[in-house]
Amino acid sequence: MSFFDKLKKGASEAGEKAKIMIEINKVKVQIFQTEKELKDEFKTIGETTFELYKKGNFDKLLESIEENCNNCLKKLEEIKELELEIKEINDGKKCPDCNKDVSYDTKFCYYCGYKFKVKDYKEELMNDTLICRNCNANLDKGSKFCANCGEEIN
Repeated sequence: MSFFDKLKKGASEAGEKAKIMIEINKVKVQIFQTEKELKDEFKTIGETTFELYKKGNFDKLLESIEENCNNCLKKLEEIKELELEIKEINDGKKCPDCNKDVSYDTKFCYYCGYKFKVKDYKEELMNDTLICRNCNANLDKGSKFCANCGEEIN
């Protein structure tokens, strides 16, 4: 292989890696924005709870907390899906039959021919993630401590 062929190949690989990094950074920005919205929702829960308590409006208190908590759960789910998207872009997936790494958008394993079910794969990854009760970071199933804040996971 000539010098220019190697240079061309290297430039092509660098371009592909840059494209992947750009995609990952776009998703990270979305995660950051969603985490900010989640923190704002937590703040709203506290402020609303206090104001309704101060006014003695206990009936509306529970309703308000439930609505805000449901919004928080939606935001956490959005973050989990975005982190899954990064994992797919970055890592790809493993074939359950031959255990070889393949790209995340592969429909059939090019080593053994296994047919992937995209929905099942995403559900599997979503179920393998835990959320730290201290900092809300996503953790891999089986984690004993949070990699973000050090909180022990029970």
